[in-house]
Amino acid sequence: MKIDFEQVLKVFLGAFMMKKHLMNPIVFCLFMLLFFEIACDAVDIESERNLISKDKLLNRGKVIHDHFTLNSIPKCGTHFIMNCIYYMTNKRVDEGCDYVYQSDFHPNDYSHLLNQLKGVPYIHKTHVPFFPEMEEVFLSTASKWVLFIRDPRDALASLVFYLETFSGDHRDFMWVNSSIYDTLSFNEKLVAVMTGSCCTNYLKVFYAPIMNWKNSVYGITVRFEDLIGPHGGGTREKQLVAIEQMANYLNIQLSHEEIEAIAEYSYVDSPVQHALGHQYKRSQSGSWKYFFNESNEQLFYEIFEQEFIESGYKEDKETDSN
Repeated sequence: MKIDFEQVLKVFLGAFMMKKHLMNPIVFCLFMLLFFEIACDAVDIESERNLISKDKLLNRGKVIHDHFTLNSIPKCGTHFIMNCIYYMTNKRVDEGCDYVYQSDFHPNDYSHLLNQLKGVPYIHKTHVPFFPEMEEVFLSTASKWVLFIRDPRDALASLVFYLETFSGDHRDFMWVNSSIYDTLSFNEKLVAVMTGSCCTNYLKVFYAPIMNWKNSVYGITVRFEDLIGPHGGGTREKQLVAIEQMANYLNIQLSHEEIEAIAEYSYVDSPVQHALGHQYKRSQSGSWKYFFNESNEQLFYEIFEQEFIESGYKEDKETDSN
């Protein structure tokens, strides 16, 4: 239903006349509640009307920004932040090169890669663990980096559902012993990816090594929970702050109206995934609570306590429990 301020005024006048003629305070209060509800809806609609369109946002011309590398942990919302960066820079991140950590990785390979990209402002996407030598690579190539992290419990739940979209032993960046893994229940698979009992140990091989970039004095760390906004369980206030911090760090000039539009358009609604007797929706903060039982939650804290503290999410757990 389309509501404007003219309708709001009519409701208010109707309420006023009702009070004048009936002098019934209860009826008057009910009309006033309706007035405030419609007024709030009208304000929201006015805000939507003033939002910059996608076409206008993406036709700002060439957007100046510093060289930077987006380093994210797999299953921590990489595609979401890529979409956000797209609206910030008018440049698709996946149009550049991609480098995923391999066991034979050497920092010199990465240094050579970044040197090849010099000349135009580039956006490089990768999943690379922290090495002191890698820190030197970024400094020597004058490249900035953005680390994107997420609550590891949400990442684990997302990973279990993601692995269900594959078959065989090699499933994207993960290895599983499919003859064992495919016979497990959801809770058992959650334990498997936590402990590496019959598959790659996600926490030790991917999450912790990449998350260690958070301890570097260089770069910037962005949290999924801050950037996701109200559509994904976050808040608009934190989302706007996160976008503005990224823009300032990367020397991207954005108006407040452009930041508002980027926040609104970055989120892409995804269909519900049905697997293993559960329903899962991507790009949601805090959904791990629906999938962890008391036993595997306690196991997570036992095997990942120190890294959980270093990630900064242990503080969120303690806040939730108070």
